[in-house]
Amino acid sequence: MKRTKTNSIIVSAASLLAAVVMFVCDNPKDFNNPLDKDGSNYLFGATDDEAGKLEVGPNGEANLFDTSKYELCDGVRPDINLTKNYGPSVTINTLESDIFKKLVIIGGNVPDSVITYGPGKGGTAMPIPQQPAVLIKDGDDTPMNVNLITTTPAPGGYTIKYEVKKPRCNKTEPSATVTRSLIVEQYVAPDTGTPVIVLSGQENAQIKVGDNYRDEGVRVTVGNTTSLTYLDSIVVRGPNNARLSAVTRPIDDFTGVKLPNDLVAGAKYTITYYASYNGRTANKARTVEVTANTSSKSAVIVLNGYNYKLKNGTSFTYPDTMLYYGDRDNNYVEKGVERVYRINGDNEEPLNVSITPEPQQNFITGVQSGSGGVGRKVTYKVPAGSGYNAGEASRNVFLVEKGCEDPPTPPTITFVGDETLKISAGRGLEGKGWDYAGSWSVRNNEDTDFLGPTGYKYLIHFNGLNPYNPQPKTGGYKITYVGLGKCGTTAEKERTVIVE
Repeated sequence: MKRTKTNSIIVSAASLLAAVVMFVCDNPKDFNNPLDKDGSNYLFGATDDEAGKLEVGPNGEANLFDTSKYELCDGVRPDINLTKNYGPSVTINTLESDIFKKLVIIGGNVPDSVITYGPGKGGTAMPIPQQPAVLIKDGDDTPMNVNLITTTPAPGGYTIKYEVKKPRCNKTEPSATVTRSLIVEQYVAPDTGTPVIVLSGQENAQIKVGDNYRDEGVRVTVGNTTSLTYLDSIVVRGPNNARLSAVTRPIDDFTGVKLPNDLVAGAKYTITYYASYNGRTANKARTVEVTANTSSKSAVIVLNGYNYKLKNGTSFTYPDTMLYYGDRDNNYVEKGVERVYRINGDNEEPLNVSITPEPQQNFITGVQSGSGGVGRKVTYKVPAGSGYNAGEASRNVFLVEKGCEDPPTPPTITFVGDETLKISAGRGLEGKGWDYAGSWSVRNNEDTDFLGPTGYKYLIHFNGLNPYNPQPKTGGYKITYVGLGKCGTTAEKERTVIVE
């Protein structure tokens, strides 16, 4: 029985071979083998040995299944990328042949190579770079013969095409390409007779209010010689290009380059360096911008106030006031400035400065403000000076309507934060103390075209609390907010402020 079974197997294999041979002789390319998805009539290897595929092995098997004769191949498309040290576009001049050769003669998968490549996702075989890379001039599709270029190509634009390939697999060659732009510029030799000025430090420099300016200077070179003897002058110009000062030759250093002492934040100065040699000249400019000194505090402006009386009979003064809509300029009286000072530690140091209000005319007449806004403002400003930043204070002049039906409804006051407000002692940031203006809001309860739903934050009776420098007090402070609505109607609301 065992011998008979063996013969049956051999006969079956022979029959299979005969059937296959018959089919191949008929038309092997039409063979429909469900295991042969690529239509090449065999499972393993890349070969053109059609007859060898059907040879019978020592055990009666066809080589169709003989992996020892036909090895597996890698048909996965490889990866290729440009390296970051050159990027997608490179510009060289006509003397930089070493860079050009490196770009077209691929140096391998190393850190200074022009490309990187790999077998691709799931691949096993490492691709091989095609040497040299393909070079095509812009506007011409014909590849250039890189081997005949001994220096660099002519000035212009080019495309470099890199390709990597794997060994042939199932009659295909898995490959991948990537391109890089190349710009070749004509090298121009430097002029050895004209001075070249190079700034030391920044071209756009900054200086803080109150600081002393120290010029970084320049280096001047003619040919291979660097010397300040080529400098003719250094000119300092201020706003509106006004000439302020100049340093002239001989120039040994830059200590003579100075800015004004009364620097104001926002001002800009231009320092221009002029050089010459054998009739050839050059100049270079530096811009210096004045910025606020964050280590200094702002100047503080205290305005004179108007007299007011609360419903409980308490009298006090406050800088804001009101006028009726349509009044003339001469109905308004400006109270001016009480004092101006800067903060030095815990001390208030008076500043002897002259300031005028803005605007100075046409205060009431003209276009009025929209709904809910302040009618007009009188603003006083102090520019930054030595040891302090710019300061500003505004007086609100609220405009309300004259003609109203009785009785008008007062506005509603709402506190921001808790009913009992806790604030920090001292002056806080910029030496201005407590932000009392942001501690409440007012809603107008009368619908008019002029005054919308937002009412006016009219005034606050601080009752001994210094909003610029709040200090602790047993039991806190009872302050009164006064809101302004239609036709000058007011509402009062009291609040306790605890200074900690």
